Amino acid sequence: DTMAANFRKSLAEMGDTLNNVETNLQNQIAIHNDAIAALRKEALKSLNDLETGIATENAERKKMYDQLNEKVAEGFARISAAIEKETIARERAVSAATTEALTNTKLVEKCVNEQLENVASEIRAIQEEIDREKAERKEAEDKIVNTLS
Repeated sequence: DTMAANFRKSLAEMGDTLNNVETNLQNQIAIHNDAIAALRKEALKSLNDLETGIATENAERKKMYDQLNEKVAEGFARISAAIEKETIARERAVSAATTEALTNTKLVEKCVNEQLENVASEIRAIQEEIDREKAERKEAEDKIVNTLS
């Protein structure tokens, strides 16, 4: 009778320990998820900043083209070549910045995906450990029940 009571107490303590492990894991998962969400938010902000910069650059380019057309119409042909050269340089700069931002976004996405895979792998390993401990506990309970019967 004392042996069964001690066993029940031990099982209850193991259950509490498993619950604590599960709670800790859930907290760690929440922390990882928060970090991933922050990375995604930062990546989106970078992309939005880039899009805003491109829109501003496009508006400036349109304004420059309008001015160019006026000057050409008025006979300022020699200015046309200089403006065209600057336009090409700006387009190249925008293209380079866009390529860099897209590359950075892809790197952030890759990092986020790797972190998600790591978290998922940790969760699977922990779940396997919990399942194994539950099975061992069940096996031990069954042995005791069989012994006591």
